[in-house]
Amino acid sequence: MTTDNIVFIVGAGSVGLALAHALVDSDVEVSDIWNRSARSLDALPDGVPLFVSWDADGLRDAIHSSAIVILAVSDQAIGPCSTKLLEFGLIGPNTTLAHTSGCSPVSTITPAAGIYRGGIHPLTAIPSATKGRARLRTCVYGIEGDGPAHDRLHALANTLGGRPFSLATEKRAQYHAAAVMASNL
Repeated sequence: MTTDNIVFIVGAGSVGLALAHALVDSDVEVSDIWNRSARSLDALPDGVPLFVSWDADGLRDAIHSSAIVILAVSDQAIGPCSTKLLEFGLIGPNTTLAHTSGCSPVSTITPAAGIYRGGIHPLTAIPSATKGRARLRTCVYGIEGDGPAHDRLHALANTLGGRPFSLATEKRAQYHAAAVMASNL
């Protein structure tokens, strides 16, 4: 059973932690965070547990209670992480599975019946969770998604205080190149 306003985050690096804090600041429930190690325990938002194993007790229930699962991982880890989530039966039906990458297409996420794939790319630099926390509350978001994923991610960006826009798959490479050029000016 999912609730439309509950988010689960995979990845506790700068983007994942900044996003978790920004969501909590915006009164969005972050059920939990999964990370490959426990190194970020002290940086978690208050009351948000961390899982460090794909077969951890309670992980399945935590993810199944979430309408949106966000992969805040490197581009190279998007496919393998989405595959692991599906292999372990951790993603329930009608769940939006999204990544935060600016250059990877939504098709990078392993497809599965009843799962809606999406992308929510914050168009801002996130050098640390602390700086990213504030920036994610005001930035522009490139949104891509199939089925209800697009609308869920658009609403999530609005809730954060961001300015979402729809990003067409075929324009993603141009979008990313422009973003890289603009950030280096």
